[in-house]
Formats: sequence, C-alpha cells, structure tokens
Amino acid sequence: ITTRLAHSQGVVELCEPCSDVDKPYIKNIQVRDNSIVVNWNKIDNCTSYVLWYSTDPDFDPWQSELLAATGTSSSTVIEDLPSGTYYFKICAANEVEGLSPVYSDWSNPKSITLNVRLPKTYLTNQYSANETLKFFWKEIRHPEFDGYELQYSNDPNFDNAKTVKSSAYDSEYTVDDIYF
Repeated sequence: ITTRLAHSQGVVELCEPCSDVDKPYIKNIQVRDNSIVVNWNKIDNCTSYVLWYSTDPDFDPWQSELLAATGTSSSTVIEDLPSGTYYFKICAANEVEGLSPVYSDWSNPKSITLNVRLPKTYLTNQYSANETLKFFWKEIRHPEFDGYELQYSNDPNFDNAKTVKSSAYDSEYTVDDIYF
C-alpha cells in the first residue's frame, strides 16, 4: 500500500507503508431530493474517511474539492451542488495521536449526474388592509436559484397579470394601491 502524508502546510508526500489501512470503495451514489448520497464500505482498521469530488473525471484528489472528513460513518449527504456530473473518490485514514495520519490508496472514481429540480413554492399566507396586499411564500435556497416571480391580477384568467421579481432571499411581497 502506498500511503500519503499530509502536512499542516498542505504539502503532500508519498511514503512507504506505515500501517495497514485497507482501501475503501464507493458502493453506490444516489440522487435524493436534489442531494447526492454517497455510500462506501466500512473499513475496520481506520479512524476516518476523506471524500473528495470534482467535475473532472481524471481528477487528482489532492488538488480537488475536499468534501468531508467523515469520521467513521460509511455514508454522507451532499447538498447545494449545482447541476452537473460529479466524480467521487474516497480514502481511509488511520490517525494515531502525535503522528501524522496515514491514508489508504484512493478508491476508483464513481460518478453521478445531478439535475437540480427546483421545488415549486406556494403562498403560505396573504394579508390585506386598506389598499395593500401582502403575500408570503415558502422560501427556497439553492445555488441555482436566483429569485422569485410573482404574478397577480384582478382577472381570474390572468389576462392582465402584472409580474414582479424579487431576490432569492425574499419570502414576501407587498402590492400597494390595489382597489378591491
């Protein structure tokens, strides 16, 4: 087994085997509710796992996005990624107090394509007083989402609808000068 030693300065060196840390493999990857769920086999002789990802199929984990140092869990959920194809690799680590961690070889990469579907929002309440209507809705937060569009009309067919846009962080809108 070739192990990797990570220094606090971020320098990575190859070293001879210091411990028998078995190489994990990714069992499956699933898309669930706009999130990615990654499951891997559990390694008995490790103290943690390191999961990395990239949109490049030939990525080098040491120069990619560190997703999580996952402790001893054998699965994780990744949220808030934009649509795209993601490649994952995992390694096991064995940490002994006072020594640098020893890492297993990397698993073979596994990939999944995420097509983010923004959920529909809905009005949660409305308030009217005098000539003002105030609308409230369930807020949605996601990197691919940049705002809301609200249509209102005094025509049930929305033939003369007015459309207003608001930012992704708004969850209410007030319409003034409404006569009803």
